[in-house]
Amino acid sequence: MRILLVNDGVGDAGGVQTYLTAIARRLRGRGHDLALLHVDRLRAPLDSPVGVTAPHFCVDESGTSAAVRAAADWRPDVVFSHNMRALSVDK
Repeated sequence: MRILLVNDGVGDAGGVQTYLTAIARRLRGRGHDLALLHVDRLRAPLDSPVGVTAPHFCVDESGTSAAVRAAADWRPDVVFSHNMRALSVDK
């Protein structure tokens, strides 16, 4: 299954990031393909909860419409959205 995780920050300290990292590890372990749609730029590849080889769609880099379109083109089966301050992403 393709699962798109959506979160505003990437690599920031806190409960949501810790939670996403933990569930992503388990989901990958069960054979799911993961990607991440995020607002903030990735500071370092290791900051990503979905891993360095997974697709990343960044609103700050591409703009909301382009990032959401690219994520949709990836064709996720499930979108798991968390803590989005840019509510236009969730439309």
